[in-house]
Amino acid sequence: NFKPGETGIDGIYLHPNPPPDFVITEAKYNKARLGKTRDGKQMNNRWVTKERLEKAGLSRREQDKILRGLRKNDGSVQKLLIRNKEDGSLVVKELDRNANIIGQEIKL
Repeated sequence: NFKPGETGIDGIYLHPNPPPDFVITEAKYNKARLGKTRDGKQMNNRWVTKERLEKAGLSRREQDKILRGLRKNDGSVQKLLIRNKEDGSLVVKELDRNANIIGQEIKL
């Protein structure tokens, strides 16, 4: 039973047409920033822990696949920051292994 936000992970999705196999999302309102935790910056590869994945309701096999993909940086896991702007629009940005924004933003 996935409970968004309670585990620190807002969303994890199995991609219907891989790659990537998995998409991990973090939602923020307007100008809110990614948090800093004892595991480092929210959404960095070290922050995506087995414990957080387990709390998100993923099977051990799915957890292992995600952690292996992040470790190898093989493109099987994509991390996205979804920003809900004040006007109701959404801006999607891809994050790298250190949770830094990479590439162009997508406005929805």
